[in-house]
Amino acid sequence: MLPRGIFDNQLELKYLLLSFHPITRLSDTLFLNNLSLKGFQLIGNGLYQVPDDTFLGLGKLRDIILNENKLISIPTDLFKSQTNLVILSLSYNRIMKLSRNVFSACYKLKQLRLDGNNLVSLPSGIFELNVKLRMLMLGNNRLERIESSTFSTLHKLGILWVRENKLESLPNDLFSSV
Repeated sequence: MLPRGIFDNQLELKYLLLSFHPITRLSDTLFLNNLSLKGFQLIGNGLYQVPDDTFLGLGKLRDIILNENKLISIPTDLFKSQTNLVILSLSYNRIMKLSRNVFSACYKLKQLRLDGNNLVSLPSGIFELNVKLRMLMLGNNRLERIESSTFSTLHKLGILWVRENKLESLPNDLFSSV
């Protein structure tokens, strides 16, 4: 576990890369004093929990990479103060469900990777406010259906990867407004 306060004296910390360590949990308000943090990367650590206020107040954060961990769920408010987030990668975890508003504060999000999880469905309107999204990776999940309005606001979407899911059909108007 990364204990609360471990980075308190690193006021100018801009990028934190802690990959392939046995880190399974993060404490809440871990980065309370790290207001300069722009990038955060924890890959292949066995992380199974991220408290909902882990990134609270980190308005400069542009990249969050949490690939290849053991996350089952993502708290609805985890990214609520990430209005400048551009890249979010949650690939190859065990995420089974996402709330409708989990990405709603991420107005500048351009790349979102959700591939390699256990998602069966996507909530209606989940990407509604992510109008700058250019890359969306949904492959290698268990998606059984995608609603026709799922991508309706994603006019800048250039890469959409949905391969290796359990989709038997797609709505006729799925891409009518993209």
